[in-house]
Amino acid sequence: MTAVPAASPPTVAIRCAAVTKHYGSGETRIAALRGVDLAVQEGGLTMLVGPSGCGKTTLISILSGILSPSSGELSVFGTDPSRLSDGERAEWRASTVGFVFQQFNLLPALTAAENAAVPLLIRGVPWKQAVEVARGHLAELGLGERCASLPRELSGGQQQRVAIARALVHDPRLLVCDEPTSALDHETGERVIDVLRTAALRSGRVVIVVTHDQRILRYADALLRMDDGCIVGDRSNTSAAPAEGT
Repeated sequence: MTAVPAASPPTVAIRCAAVTKHYGSGETRIAALRGVDLAVQEGGLTMLVGPSGCGKTTLISILSGILSPSSGELSVFGTDPSRLSDGERAEWRASTVGFVFQQFNLLPALTAAENAAVPLLIRGVPWKQAVEVARGHLAELGLGERCASLPRELSGGQQQRVAIARALVHDPRLLVCDEPTSALDHETGERVIDVLRTAALRSGRVVIVVTHDQRILRYADALLRMDDGCIVGDRSNTSAAPAEGT
């Protein structure tokens, strides 16, 4: 009988140890993060929940290299982005991170496909090739017929899906999403979260979703709860809904 090799332990892609973030000083000092300890495994969809103002957006901004922590230790795929120079950090973000924030930040003069192609264009991919790749991501999100539309011709939910396509188009290792289903109806929201979970299941990738949307929590592989600048709950979701095709 051939022995079955033991499964490899999951790889921890992101670690935080006693991470804090303060704004201001003296009597006006505000503690947004109060000592976050965190370990996120690759190859899964992690959801971050908690009341408004508890530090969720600050935390994902630090993980994605937009903000630097005030203190503590941070590792994202073996790199602490806060220790990089401004130029190195910008390059790291461009190659490693995809963003989906509540403000869509679409360029009004570009079509949906051109907006979604921007991360590839920044990295020097030829225009035609970049737009073609972007079209494929838009089609996957149900916007195949709106590739030539300008942002003003799209609904809020459609603009949000363009922003998601833009975040995925350059195949980032870390995808951070702030309320990606907030402007979507139930059916479209489930379609979007299924795309995100399929992306998350790729080896070597992490997808973190900040959400208040109770409808999508069943898709999470791990669920983190924040309150008052701290992680107060951390659990795996063994009953997570499977992605389509898995």
